[in-house]
This record gives sequence, C-alpha cells and structure tokens, in this order.
Amino acid sequence: DQIRAHKLEWTFDFSGSYPFMKMLEKQADGSVSSWAVRWYASALLKDKLTLYPGRSLIFHNGSDGSGTNYSGDNALDVKLSDRPIVLERLLLEEDKNARKAFIGYFRYAMLWHKIQ
Repeated sequence: DQIRAHKLEWTFDFSGSYPFMKMLEKQADGSVSSWAVRWYASALLKDKLTLYPGRSLIFHNGSDGSGTNYSGDNALDVKLSDRPIVLERLLLEEDKNARKAFIGYFRYAMLWHKIQ
C-alpha cells in the first residue's frame, strides 16, 4: 500500500522490467515467501541503497536443495573473496549505469522465463 501511495510502482518494478509489485502482493497474501522482496520494498520506502560488492563475502548454502526457494540454478555458487573489501567514502547516490544493468538483467530473466 505504501509503495502505491508514494506512486513508486514503476521504480519498484525497475521500469517495468520485473514484477516486484506482484511478488510483494503474493508475499502479503502468503502465496510466496521472499525475504528479498521485503528487503527491497523497505529499502525503497526509506530511500536506502544496497551495496553489491564485486566479490562475494558470503557462502550461499541453499544450493544443495535444502533452500526454501531453490530452483536448481547454481548462479549464487561463487568463489568467496580471499581478501577483505576496502571501503572508501563515496557520494551516496544511485549509480544510473548499475540501475540500467539491473533493468537489462531483469528483462532478460523475464524473457528467458517466458520462453521456457
């Protein structure tokens, strides 16, 4: 409701490239379970950004089939970084090129999903 009240549906759906709004509605009615869509919705409503480092700092342990939403895709099985990520003070603003890359990725993912 808050996303609609603030007229953020288009932004939430990454310019219409992925149906996050529909996913959030399904989360609310209990037909899907996704911590990620709740995280994204709350960050958007609080005008927060998420940092995605180029090297992984976590091990994704749901790819062994024990994960709730495991689909057989091992895309998250990546090598862990063997060194820390050094953070620098940066201007906190959305990277327009990164947003375009996400939109492209989501459009491709949706197209791939439709043809399968």
